Amino acid sequence: MKPTDTLTTLFSHHLWANLRLLERCAELTDEQLKATVPGAYGTIRDTLQHIVKG
Repeated sequence: MKPTDTLTTLFSHHLWANLRLLERCAELTDEQLKATVPGAYGTIRDTLQHIVKG
């Protein structure tokens, strides 16, 4: 296995996981997105922005 194969696998999983997270969060209400969740980066919306901005 080439090192690039490993990187491709890792980036593919990263993309898959982030898209799945965004799909699920798209179902949340504005009130839920504004909620502070223990262990998260502020509100759910703040956490999503943190993930997207990298």
